[in-house]
Amino acid sequence: MTRGFAPPDEPMDGPQNGEGVRSPAYGVASRWRASEAAQTATFVLMDIAVVWGSTILAYFVRFEGDIPADLVGIVTPVAFAASLLFPLLFLVFGLYGFIWRYVGVPTLVRLGYVTALGIAIMLAADFALATPPVGRPVPLGTLVIFGVLIFTGFFGVRIFGRLIAYVQSGQATRRGSRVLIVGAGDAGSLLQRDIENNPSLGVRVVGFVDDDPAKRGKYLGRARVLGAIGQVEQVVHDTQADEIFVAMPSASVEDMRHALYACGRARLPVRIVPALAVRKGELGLYDLEDVDLEDFLGREPVVTDLRAVRASLEGKRVLVTGAAGSIGSELCRQIVNHNPAKLVMVEIDESRLYEVYLEVKDVAPSAAWMALCDIRDEEKLARVFEYARPDAVIHAAAYKHVPLMELEPDEAVLTNVLGTRNVIAQCCSHGVCDLTLISTDKAVMPTSVMGATKRAAEKMFFAAARQGIRCTVVRFGNVLGSRGSVVPIFEQALRRGERIRITDPEVTRYFMTISEAVQLVLQARVLTEGADLFVLDMGDPVRVLDLAQALIEMRGGRAEVEFSGLRPAEKMHEVLIASDEGLVPTSCEKVMRASAVPVVSREFGQLCEEVAASVRKADAAAVRAMVARLVPEYSGGMGA
Repeated sequence: MTRGFAPPDEPMDGPQNGEGVRSPAYGVASRWRASEAAQTATFVLMDIAVVWGSTILAYFVRFEGDIPADLVGIVTPVAFAASLLFPLLFLVFGLYGFIWRYVGVPTLVRLGYVTALGIAIMLAADFALATPPVGRPVPLGTLVIFGVLIFTGFFGVRIFGRLIAYVQSGQATRRGSRVLIVGAGDAGSLLQRDIENNPSLGVRVVGFVDDDPAKRGKYLGRARVLGAIGQVEQVVHDTQADEIFVAMPSASVEDMRHALYACGRARLPVRIVPALAVRKGELGLYDLEDVDLEDFLGREPVVTDLRAVRASLEGKRVLVTGAAGSIGSELCRQIVNHNPAKLVMVEIDESRLYEVYLEVKDVAPSAAWMALCDIRDEEKLARVFEYARPDAVIHAAAYKHVPLMELEPDEAVLTNVLGTRNVIAQCCSHGVCDLTLISTDKAVMPTSVMGATKRAAEKMFFAAARQGIRCTVVRFGNVLGSRGSVVPIFEQALRRGERIRITDPEVTRYFMTISEAVQLVLQARVLTEGADLFVLDMGDPVRVLDLAQALIEMRGGRAEVEFSGLRPAEKMHEVLIASDEGLVPTSCEKVMRASAVPVVSREFGQLCEEVAASVRKADAAAVRAMVARLVPEYSGGMGA
């Protein structure tokens, strides 16, 4: 294997204990086994007591207190045999494996089956042991009464444990955190049951809110449905709740947004039950998650043609540049699920590259392959392509931060222009005919160096398409949670108790989730006809101020918002298409095709190389002037 591209496997195990030294986990396991054995022994003894008591009582009831003399001596052997039979059946059928506090209908049903089986066995034995002078040892009426008594006794023993736990939970949670649950459906009921069954959690449900009028005023466990979801703020005031749990995993986007807005007005910490949590049939506090802003924005689920996407990737050698970035790493995660022959991850950030490599390798050990490479280094990039021989390339590597690139415009040109030129050149040299560029809304009528260099990258792709390469440009706006984006910055400020800084109260941006963007990028690759510009449906633009206020409310904070004014080259409102770029629908609802793309001469790539070679020795003003040569619509040179 070529040195420097794919490191050898390394042992990932932690420190090993010395010979004869038991780890702390051994002690925990031993204590757990001892506790389990004690619980089983307790149940066995109580069940034996139930059997003996039920046997004696069954004979006594059947014969109205006057047991025939010939049957008196049989009571003890019958009780002894039954006290062996039923505990043995309970062991076989797992009835000693239940936890006391969770005993419920499933336990009752299984207990009924096993008790009926035991009675059937006793009935068979009763007929087998019948003798002419005495008859059957256990008269049929006695056996029926005995069955009813032991079933009642067995279930009573088990429900008694739950009753104790219930009483303890009520006492323990009186001083705990007070929680209001939004949603009195199955998820809310499961969540409340887990809270009541675990008093050590120190949580108390003070009530529910739900929009179903039929549930209003009804009880779920100890807690009552106190009002509609729109009344959360008032209910919080009345109950003095400390937290809000939203248990509406199957709610529509609009209903979820309505609930989160209502919760936000209460200004308490909010946690949410994710949709996947209830599929396992149980739910607990540990399944709750913090509210993400994607929940607040309420993006509809993405629907893509997974068969077509898989067909375009399965068995192929796929190379991703910028593989450790927010978009690049998600591309790797999704691509590897489509069974590529090789996934080549190219990145300059060695720490993050190794993290993504390990993540991908865990899913597909034979496909994962990484290369520590700066796309500006043409020779190293050529060696990577020579070894990898990719069938498809997705170019995600780029400098993307507008303010920083205004300070270092030469770096933007070297990475976004020269680096893109190098990638295209290697694709041409190595016969790669499937090339995709991740672009940005800031490339439309650019006012920033970053946007202008990304527009230059788009134009290079359109020029390359004239050489027979299947080129696809996918343009979209901001993604939630990416490194350096507003959401992580806002969250960091909240954790530190600092002010949240926003450039302008009216500034808007388009937002979508990283996962959604990548799914649509992979879909767009399938739809391309050779030289296409696709624009992703980002929904409606969102005021950054609204985003910040929602985050503050969902985290239960009281942070102040400070307005700092627009930064150099920053737009008040982004747009996704230029005035001469119309959009036409495609077979995927959220992917639109530009009706026109610029006609770019083959010499444009040479011009990009000349500019890139010159910026190394030029000052910032000169670099901006050079960028304007590449992108005449660039309007940011005035602020130099």
